[in-house]
Amino acid sequence: MIHASRSQHSRALRRALALLLAGVTAVGLAGVLQGGPSSAIPDRVSRGGVAAEAAGLFADQAPRRVQVDPSRSSVELGVRFRTSAAGTVTGAQVYKLAKGPGKTPRRASLWSPGGKRLATAMFERQRGAGWVQVSFSQAVEVKPGRTYTVSVFAPHGHYAVTERGLRKTRTRGVLSSAGGPNGVYRYGGSSRFPDQSYRSSNYWVDVLFRRGGTAPTTPTAPTSPTPPATGFPDASNTGVPAGVALSAYTGPRTITTPGTVIDAKQITGGLDIRTTDVMITRSSVTGNVDVSESGSLSISDTFIDAGDRSGTGLGAYNYTAIRVHVIGGNRSMLCVKNCTIRDSYVHGQMIDEGGTNHESGIRMEQNTTLIHNTIGCDAPTIPPDAGCSAGLTGYGDFAPVQNNLIQNNLFLPTPGGACAYGGSSAGKPYSDGARDIRFIDNVFSRGKTGKCGYWFPIADFDSSAPGNVWQGNVWDDGGTVRP
Repeated sequence: MIHASRSQHSRALRRALALLLAGVTAVGLAGVLQGGPSSAIPDRVSRGGVAAEAAGLFADQAPRRVQVDPSRSSVELGVRFRTSAAGTVTGAQVYKLAKGPGKTPRRASLWSPGGKRLATAMFERQRGAGWVQVSFSQAVEVKPGRTYTVSVFAPHGHYAVTERGLRKTRTRGVLSSAGGPNGVYRYGGSSRFPDQSYRSSNYWVDVLFRRGGTAPTTPTAPTSPTPPATGFPDASNTGVPAGVALSAYTGPRTITTPGTVIDAKQITGGLDIRTTDVMITRSSVTGNVDVSESGSLSISDTFIDAGDRSGTGLGAYNYTAIRVHVIGGNRSMLCVKNCTIRDSYVHGQMIDEGGTNHESGIRMEQNTTLIHNTIGCDAPTIPPDAGCSAGLTGYGDFAPVQNNLIQNNLFLPTPGGACAYGGSSAGKPYSDGARDIRFIDNVFSRGKTGKCGYWFPIADFDSSAPGNVWQGNVWDDGGTVRP
């Protein structure tokens, strides 16, 4: 924030920045403005969302007198808005000035008039300047005349700001910036409701709004998406299927009734599964789904956002996950024992500003079956000790890594040391017991290093261990991957 209390800048520096960024702004907006001011801005599905034609308050307008705030402090930035007609919010967009991909805001949120988070989604990191969009996993109905807030969390600061840019109400169609302090912010290490303002600043955060009501809340029975036979899972064929309308989940967060079925629900706060034969289908979860050793779960066509905090999206015992899309947390999925994961997509782990968490896409221990998944860990390395270990990890810390099948999966490039670990990490208490670990017909993406990971595609796989198999594993551009 260019606040007198946080950073002082000379007038000469501000003029220089404005002149420097004017050219960047014009180039960055060129692609957005081709349709003219009245054209709708199409939603871009990012991390498994709703595709729709939607428009916002600012995207037809080039930012004026815009500056990049030099502060590196993490901050939530937003705009308060109203609509005069019924409609749905499908996502959010933000104007990015800082060119590095690490300066892309991490998370977008929609907040109720009372400050309750109604929806959230993670941005894909983007190089260069310009508008960056993200779609929520499900469109959210908003009511006319009420004041909502859309915001983004910028973990490294360096955001666009125009002081006094919202001193007058901005109106576009049925949308308008709310009265009073329209541009809002809140400093802190995690994403929280922004409720402070400074000099009517515009932080160039925008809502994606579609006029008209939502689909009926009674769940229909659409055909579940089937990933292409030769392709791999992504945001388009995992998570909540298109056309499913979610209603708020009002049941208990701790599930103790055997055979509980949860379908087409928006679940806030996560679930603790402590009984058997629980089923979750076509739902969206903000929080963690934890399955105890005495419980069991079948989960399919579901989106899980584990949030900007340490934790596991889905774990740790006796579950089957099919077409599940997981982001957030320091670990997407964990299987301690007896899990099957198929046709699912894990990526987008938290950015650990504290520099402490080792992160991964999936951690396997015993009796884990991974078939036809897209497995990624893309969290950046942050000193002294945070960042990705691998997309798939398996260490003998607490028990031997045993009886795991890893077949026909796509391993995405990672900033971590390797894309997979094979269970025989030296120095671990149970590494000598690793056995029956089978890597068959998997595809490893080379990425920038040409090695999938920073050093190698797989680490600590012992080809001589009993029952271990390495067969048919290839690079995405051809050639055999060797352990």
